[in-house]
Amino acid sequence: MNVSGSLSNSNYSVTSTNTGTWAVTPKSLTISGLSGTNKTYDGSIADALSGTAVINGLVNSQTLTLSNVTYGTLASANAGSQALTTNIALGDGTGLASNYTFIQPTLAAVTVASPIEAVKPATIINSSSRPMASANDGVPAMAISSAS
Repeated sequence: MNVSGSLSNSNYSVTSTNTGTWAVTPKSLTISGLSGTNKTYDGSIADALSGTAVINGLVNSQTLTLSNVTYGTLASANAGSQALTTNIALGDGTGLASNYTFIQPTLAAVTVASPIEAVKPATIINSSSRPMASANDGVPAMAISSAS
């Protein structure tokens, strides 16, 4: 912005008798309060975010709005530990979003669990006293039961 004379804006106070080029840099904000949700594999890279997003660093009690705070994106849909990223956007409130900048929050990795449940080992029982096959086939009968 070129300043000559006076500047009138409620967000800035400039006192100078010099003319020249001035630069106003957007203030950096941080977003906190969100985390990912561990889940069972479902083939999707979408992950529900939990918590309440908080904007830190606003000037003079200004407010801004946030969007895209419901879901994050996993690095992969596969089971295992997956990095989680967000695509949060700032919107105007009592302050202008263009006066601020921020880096997407760094969230802890999410665990995507395998959908396969643990299978109980099988026990083979010689049940010649309780044959399952015909008594005339000459094959010893076997029974399989799950271990408890």
